Amino acid sequence: MNILFIANKHNNYCGGEVCTQRNISILKELCQDGNFTEIRIERDKALKKHNHIFWQIQGFLNDIRFCSISGIDSKQLQHIHRTIKEKNIHTVFIDKSTLGMLAKEIRTHYPYIKIITFFHNIEYSYYKRELELNGKWMLRYRLSILRKNEKAACIYS
Repeated sequence: MNILFIANKHNNYCGGEVCTQRNISILKELCQDGNFTEIRIERDKALKKHNHIFWQIQGFLNDIRFCSISGIDSKQLQHIHRTIKEKNIHTVFIDKSTLGMLAKEIRTHYPYIKIITFFHNIEYSYYKRELELNGKWMLRYRLSILRKNEKAACIYS
């Protein structure tokens, strides 16, 4: 069985990363033949160092374009498609419901692949509460993105 594990890259060792590491360890144990591939998604940090404002604008545009707040972009999407083809992937394990539109993308191109999405939280509710507490209402556009991703995660996984 060839498994592709897709997760966000965490900047610190938080509770989400502890859970992600547990998921990796379980999948590697199940996939004893070594056919396990891991892809971590993160925004381009080199651009952040060069021009922070442009990095934020690019992040916003990617959020809208890819309907995702996970930091996915066209290069990462191409890398995922290439990996699925080259490694003859049978199962994709998506480690967060915020990547639900990625599940839809994979299902559209590879209907035979088994897709599993792990929900760390109900991110819509979690993020909505965070917005209420910190008052960053300009990030409210992300709520509709989260809702759409979590719905897609349920439908396409």
